[in-house]
Amino acid sequence: MQGLAAELALSYALSGERLLPPEYSRFPDGRPVIENGYISLSHTRGWAVCAFSDSPVGVDIEALRRVRGSVARRVLCQAELKAFERMGEKSSRFLLERWVMKEAFLKLKGTGLSGGMNRVFEKDASVFYDGVLGGYVNFYGDDGFIGCVVTSERTELRIRTLPAELK
Repeated sequence: MQGLAAELALSYALSGERLLPPEYSRFPDGRPVIENGYISLSHTRGWAVCAFSDSPVGVDIEALRRVRGSVARRVLCQAELKAFERMGEKSSRFLLERWVMKEAFLKLKGTGLSGGMNRVFEKDASVFYDGVLGGYVNFYGDDGFIGCVVTSERTELRIRTLPAELK
């Protein structure tokens, strides 16, 4: 159901109110692509999101929840890990923010999670991979979720999210 909601979000973004079925194909690495552009889809418990652009783009969304600290060692780079260890009760949100930013970037890059989340970090709304500039970060969210769009070029974004369970 959540995957369908992500496709509905894409359809709404591409065609407005008509909600036509989206037409897209996939690169050999699995990334979705549309004619004349790039897309990225994500969903989590209760939410779905899509991003599309004329340049490579990645998006991720996660429901806010407590995350075990053991995950941090796989996700965070050394500087982030030190900050995480000092945060106390705010550490789960910090870890989720880092997670969505890194997953969005790795989707843009086409490697998926195997690209190494702890090799990705953000500074001043730019994302770096092994110290090399790789894109630009745009966080969004509310009390129920946190999300991130990473673009390969600086661009103006319109971000729309849909509840995964439409009523």
